[in-house]
Amino acid sequence: CGHLHLCKYLIDKGADLLAVNADGNMPYDICEDDNTLDYIESEMSKNGVTQELIDETRLSTERGMLTDLRKIAESGGDLEFRGRYGETPLHIASANGYTSVAEFLLDNRVSTETVDDDSWQPVHAAACWGHLQILELLLQHGADLEAKTKTGESALGRWNILH
Repeated sequence: CGHLHLCKYLIDKGADLLAVNADGNMPYDICEDDNTLDYIESEMSKNGVTQELIDETRLSTERGMLTDLRKIAESGGDLEFRGRYGETPLHIASANGYTSVAEFLLDNRVSTETVDDDSWQPVHAAACWGHLQILELLLQHGADLEAKTKTGESALGRWNILH
């Protein structure tokens, strides 16, 4: 939110510069204030944070999700369980670009048409966040680019806005 003084304070107290939120974003991904972003990136550099480390940190979240889903599948559990807002693991994988998770779920025949509380299907999430590889996977498994959300948006319309 551009609160440089709060970022400085938190970083001075040991805040994790590579913390990943539920959407798969790190602090520098969502910072919209140039001065605050410069400070965060400077601190990352001072602390030896490399692109390789960033990528590895992001992959660890995807790997953890895949491990958890494999355990659920092995025990005969439901791979289409719902979160607080009606989202399924495929929605989450699609929103975050977790290709290996999406492939696993689709190989286990989860539905591409499941909707969350806003009538978003996984295809809407992939289009919204620009994950082309996930979008292609979903389409190969029968997803509908013309499916509408509660607000009447289609995934195709979302994709066209972005690209």
